[in-house]
Amino acid sequence: MRKKSLKNKEGSAMLIAIAIMAVLVMLGLALLLVSFSLHATVNREHDAAQCKEIVQTLSRELERQITITREDAYEKGAAEKYPFWFYIRDNVWREEKWPPYGEAEYLNDRALRRLQLGQNSSETGEVVENAAELLKNTYVEAYWTREDKLADKGEGTTLVVTVSCSAGKSESSMTKTYVLSVEEIEGKALSDGEFVPKNPKIDEKEGWQWDEGDELQEDSGE
Repeated sequence: MRKKSLKNKEGSAMLIAIAIMAVLVMLGLALLLVSFSLHATVNREHDAAQCKEIVQTLSRELERQITITREDAYEKGAAEKYPFWFYIRDNVWREEKWPPYGEAEYLNDRALRRLQLGQNSSETGEVVENAAELLKNTYVEAYWTREDKLADKGEGTTLVVTVSCSAGKSESSMTKTYVLSVEEIEGKALSDGEFVPKNPKIDEKEGWQWDEGDELQEDSGE
């Protein structure tokens, strides 16, 4: 009887030990899950903050380039300082190359321009690795609209620019609009700013200036 009682006690102790080990294992797994969840949350927040910062910084830089004064475009070295402005100047209202958005649905794919970004070192000309990684999933989309096919360029021409970034499961974007005004400039040529237009129909006496529009949209999400 005594031996049987000892065996029963040993069996009970073993069951208790197994139960305690199971509880400890479950607690350990729970802690791992909490740790993983916190790590994933931190990563998402980091990605979201990084995307938002990239979008805001790039949007400000594009705004700086787009909203130069019409006189700035004719200054020496302007083409190198404001490449995006000159890209727009050379292509907007060049309908055979860049049609306006919304006038013909079948042309909307061509009307929406997407520009992939890269960043070069000003000293070496080599791609900066960190910047390249940050900008790998960052791009600019642009399109232009007009109120009327027969309207003057300075009446109702609007440029819409969206900067978007994605990192992990996070995304961020910012959209800004710009409105064109045109005034004639005498005695100057865009070549004064060291720009060679590809558009053979470009009128260099038209002094273009883009002013920021009322619409401003920012979206962030996962």
